[in-house]
Amino acid sequence: MIKRIEITNFKSIESLKLCIQNEHIIGILGKNGTGKSTLFHAVNYFFSKLNKQHSDDVVIDGVNPYVQKCTITISFNLARMFMKSKGNKELSEIMNFIQEYQQEFFGKVSDVLSITMIQYRDGRIVWSIDKKYQEKILNAIKRYFPIYFINVRNLDLQSWNKLWDIIGDLLMSVPRENVEHLKKLDEAFFAIYGERYIKSKQKIEDTFKEEGISLDPFSFRSRFKDVFKLRFGGEQFEFNERNLDYYSDGTNSYKYLKLLISLIPYVSELSCKHPLIMIDEPEIGLHSAFITELVECIHHSIEDKAVLLFTTHSPKVIEELTNQGVEYALYRTSDYRLHTILTKLNLQWLKDGKHTVTIKETECYFSDYLVYVEGESEVQLFQNKYLRRLFELTPKS
Repeated sequence: MIKRIEITNFKSIESLKLCIQNEHIIGILGKNGTGKSTLFHAVNYFFSKLNKQHSDDVVIDGVNPYVQKCTITISFNLARMFMKSKGNKELSEIMNFIQEYQQEFFGKVSDVLSITMIQYRDGRIVWSIDKKYQEKILNAIKRYFPIYFINVRNLDLQSWNKLWDIIGDLLMSVPRENVEHLKKLDEAFFAIYGERYIKSKQKIEDTFKEEGISLDPFSFRSRFKDVFKLRFGGEQFEFNERNLDYYSDGTNSYKYLKLLISLIPYVSELSCKHPLIMIDEPEIGLHSAFITELVECIHHSIEDKAVLLFTTHSPKVIEELTNQGVEYALYRTSDYRLHTILTKLNLQWLKDGKHTVTIKETECYFSDYLVYVEGESEVQLFQNKYLRRLFELTPKS
């Protein structure tokens, strides 16, 4: 699992640290423009640049012209991977390689592996892993810690092709195929499609051979994805035997997110992966009842199988997380001199179980200030010195 995220000088983020402890579900609150999406962008950027040495993207703090580099450090907890590697030869080789690296450069083996990406103003990218170990370790991180970033505003709600990519991640490994397996595959396709399959197959093989064309034998994910497309009879999703464009965007968004949240944790169970899911405002377009059902899905799917980061402007989402007994953490972003500040919120009052939690209570976590004033009359109310100071009331007011 991802254990810690540290970011410096990335866009509006001057310095930020997010520690992931026992909670695997983490919400980010904050006004528009305070850096919630920037945090997601930074994490997504780190994974998108793994093993890259240069980028033309302008991501360094633009407020301070003297800043020459930005850094993103992500720390990974490898304890479960070490445990699972005992019965997995391929994973065991990767874990032994990481341990060799740790022993050589840190003098000890640890369950935590921290990787830093440094990008300079000229676009140059430097990784904290020594060149000798860099490619193999970064490829392992990309493979065993997949990231799924969903911006609900930009979802293609009429296609859902992203779901096939996720299915392609399931059990992605080297296929155990040989001539006998391919022969059985041909027999199965012949039984389904008849003589047309054999003739088409031969024509394609001959044409590829004449033109010197071959297919990448290591494109395991796309091959695995296509197997499932074939097995389920197509590529386009339908709901209740109707095309997706029949339904509203809210209904499609709800169904899409529910499928996504149900599928992704399954990756970690089947293939030793530890996914990170980032959803930007999952409540967009959803009816209150859909929000309740979506939180139920999160509650029963995520557990300790994945890490879910989400941003929200919805007190209803927080209300449901609390009342359904979900273990979660909340952070708030705020803006100070054009830079993002991240603060962990105290949820003890919300979770103490001594009172009923409604939207009225959860709305408090979206407020800048809470003012408690004793007094039964307006005279008593406005005599409170703290209230007068807050609203700059003069003695004559």
